[in-house]
Amino acid sequence: STALSYLEKMQFSHLVDADYQYYTTCLGGMTYGVTTEEMAGGFATLANEGEYRETTCIEEITDASGNLVTKASSSTTKVYSKNAANMMTDVLQSVVSGGTAQGMKIDGFDTAGKTGTTSDYRDGWFCGYTPYYTAACWFGYAKSATVVFSGNPAGKIWDEVMTDIHKDLEGKKFEQ
Repeated sequence: STALSYLEKMQFSHLVDADYQYYTTCLGGMTYGVTTEEMAGGFATLANEGEYRETTCIEEITDASGNLVTKASSSTTKVYSKNAANMMTDVLQSVVSGGTAQGMKIDGFDTAGKTGTTSDYRDGWFCGYTPYYTAACWFGYAKSATVVFSGNPAGKIWDEVMTDIHKDLEGKKFEQ
């Protein structure tokens, strides 16, 4: 229940009573799984030094006259201590520098991330972040079916998108 309380703070919405009863939940074995948006929010919490902020792709919307129509919420929820989040970022940097995601480091930028597959290779994941952006990619079927793939298609998609959106940005390291 302690581990799942962190997911609750980050608005993981598919938790059910059975998830609180089995030890496999801490390894991702949840009854209904998670969404890519929830995963992006979870990884962004680490990137934001333990502060959760509701996920969005929109920073703000203005009308034709430049008047603000809406702006993303800037309110945050403390989920992890800054030290715990920074330690996890350090661990996740090793995944892209020499682990299962070797080669997915965005050139010129500190990069942290994690690969993942589910039982019987039904799903492939890559979730990661730089000091600028966090993204989560999923590859699979909505229905329970085995996906035949080599490598990690989710990682390849993540790498292409993140490389492209960083091309005009100045290199940056994580603050420690």
